[in-house]
Amino acid sequence: MKNIWIPFFTLILIVSSCSKDFEDVTSNQEVSSISLRGKMDKVSICHYDEDTDTWKTLNVSGNSLKGHLKHGDVIGECSTSVVYDFNDCSIDGFNTNGEGTFSIIDNGIDGCGVSLTRPISMRTDSQFSYGTYEMDTRASTGVSNQYMFLFLSEDFSSYGIGIGIQPDRTDDEGIDFIVNGVPLLQGRRSDIPVSYPNWYHVKVEVTPDYVKLWLDETLMYELYDYGGIENPIGRWEISSYSTSEFDNLKYTPM
Repeated sequence: MKNIWIPFFTLILIVSSCSKDFEDVTSNQEVSSISLRGKMDKVSICHYDEDTDTWKTLNVSGNSLKGHLKHGDVIGECSTSVVYDFNDCSIDGFNTNGEGTFSIIDNGIDGCGVSLTRPISMRTDSQFSYGTYEMDTRASTGVSNQYMFLFLSEDFSSYGIGIGIQPDRTDDEGIDFIVNGVPLLQGRRSDIPVSYPNWYHVKVEVTPDYVKLWLDETLMYELYDYGGIENPIGRWEISSYSTSEFDNLKYTPM
């Protein structure tokens, strides 16, 4: 679940000088409890204004809350960054897709994480845009790949960035890195700086001018003057080939 820094802990849309600062994405139970308190109750949300292409804090009535959440607004005042650390041992803020399995695990470091066994993926309820995306992940078997898809379209038929990583010491170490449908890195590599079964850190920085990918502290790829993401707003998805574990997903807007 995401925890909030500023006053709570917190994936989007930038444009020119404005960026979305996200806050708390609520569970269905939270939405229901707010609505039950009556029509006159006011709720703070971080709302996207299409006319001005900016995000701003609004106070809305509880009975209109679900409508706002459906088009990407999030509960709470606009803040600085979003973190899903699963430390409440739930997947609040995500929905699952596919017939595989997920489970809450003890990550052995700071609390709970999540394990995914194909075919299944987890997608954020909220949408995000330009900024920095980070996650901790590891392979659970010697044939696991860990996947991250960014800017997933509303109908889930396309995405802006796709990353697939198979660490060193697995059966086919390598990396796939796709931007706007174009493979920039693909296949086996001898310089993968992460190894099975260790946790490692993925970081992707996406702006209209450049894209950069890190594994742990190693810059694996950078691309400049690429023309921007074709559809720079969408959901964040994680998935696995075989079984993989994930934790500490973090989005920081530009």
